[in-house]
Amino acid sequence: MTQCQQCGNRVTDQQEFCSKCGRKLGAIQVQPSGFKWKYVFLGFLALCILSVFNKREETATSTHSTTSTGSAGERDAAAVMDAVRRAEANPTTTEQDLKLDFTWSKEGFDNIMEANFTIKNDGPSAIKDIEITCIHTAPSGTVIDRNTRTIYEIVKAKSKRSFPKFNMGFINSQVKSSSCGIVNFKVVD
Repeated sequence: MTQCQQCGNRVTDQQEFCSKCGRKLGAIQVQPSGFKWKYVFLGFLALCILSVFNKREETATSTHSTTSTGSAGERDAAAVMDAVRRAEANPTTTEQDLKLDFTWSKEGFDNIMEANFTIKNDGPSAIKDIEITCIHTAPSGTVIDRNTRTIYEIVKAKSKRSFPKFNMGFINSQVKSSSCGIVNFKVVD
């Protein structure tokens, strides 16, 4: 007498099928193996590698398009002159029109940067979504940290606006000095 491999029922050597579960006796049954995590990991790794190459391609494409000089038919002289006329007719705020003053302190066990920002907009247009980057240095002068945050507020044209106690996020506890600047903004239409 033997046992059925599927249900454990006792069967005779002469039986071709199990009388309890109906499984064919003597047939080699392939058991499904467990979930293969290594294949999931390899698939994830492949996706990461592809996304890195895709980012490089996008960066190369955007760098190429922003450094274009307008040659090879990309822009003709009339289009350039038209853009110049529009800019003169509708002046807009530029980076040179903005001034950022700030003070800062460490809060939260010396690991959170809290800044008091004052933005002066001398430009002809209001601005919004002001992205500020702060670069932090150690007492040795080594850059050890940086934070970038966006102030989702509007600073009107020809005005000044303060943003007290603005949380810039985590900061290295060894930071001694910081320099902050406006790295991006949107002009309000």
